[in-house]
Amino acid sequence: MGWISKVIGTVTGSVSPKTVDDIFDSDKGLLAKAGAWYGNRTYTSEEQAENNMKETADVRQFVKDTMDESTVRSQSRRYVAENVINFYLLWGSAALAMYPISSEWSNFILGYLASSVMAGLVLGVGAFFFGTHMLRSSNAAKK
Repeated sequence: MGWISKVIGTVTGSVSPKTVDDIFDSDKGLLAKAGAWYGNRTYTSEEQAENNMKETADVRQFVKDTMDESTVRSQSRRYVAENVINFYLLWGSAALAMYPISSEWSNFILGYLASSVMAGLVLGVGAFFFGTHMLRSSNAAKK
């Protein structure tokens, strides 16, 4: 607990200059000693092999989780993308159905759908979520 009180005291300013020197001295200070300990660490070849095996297993699991299309994240993204596209198509259909009744309302809905915000949203969602499926299918067709 002694070093914690020294650090807290240094931060609050209620420490003597000697304590500050004990912590921040470039040759014998606590920070210099901690840096030297960290910098002088060495791994044995067994520790390196064990670390490599663990990292390989972690990377393999990450790839498996992210490349699989049945993860919860992928399903959620696909659900959101489908709903955005369905919303856009529903309003487009409503504009077409509304035209015989009131051309003003139909033009209003079409103006809303053609706005840069809505068009950008639909194009962005379409390219991001469904573009990869189109690329995969075109690459599969080439093989």
